[in-house]
Amino acid sequence: MALKQEQEAKWGGKVSALVGGVTADQVWPLLAEFGGMDRWMPTVATCHLIGVAGTPGCLRYCASAGGDRWAKEVLKSIDHAGRKMCYEMTESSMGWRYYEAAVEVVDSAEEGGCRIEWTFRMDPVDDRTEEGIVQYIGFALGCISKRMEEFLCGGAGGNSGGGCGDNAA
Repeated sequence: MALKQEQEAKWGGKVSALVGGVTADQVWPLLAEFGGMDRWMPTVATCHLIGVAGTPGCLRYCASAGGDRWAKEVLKSIDHAGRKMCYEMTESSMGWRYYEAAVEVVDSAEEGGCRIEWTFRMDPVDDRTEEGIVQYIGFALGCISKRMEEFLCGGAGGNSGGGCGDNAA
């Protein structure tokens, strides 16, 4: 009974964002670089990897420019063929206790690109709402997908990774 009550107390959600003009196979290597979040998330100024890159058990430390917001996360699993990884936040300055997420990249030809899908589960956070956390993660994913699209399609700061359709920047 206690386990069921504990599970019911968890918050969770799923957000997704389109990366236009590219395939899931083009986006996956960028996202699978577990220690590279500082390239894609504007609020992450530094991201250090501890352990063997891409291996379950490796840790990443991400922090904001001032270092006042930080998180330590462990890669739980990674499936390159399925373009999916799972990770867990072990410590943070944000008051988040238990947090785990699965991130997957899927083709979405009907939308002219691919989608990054981010599913999470976490303990409730004081002074926050579940809806607010979903919005925050959705905003973060929107930033990540936009930067990846710009990089792959040769937009602002991109290197013209090729393969971009009519949605190219």
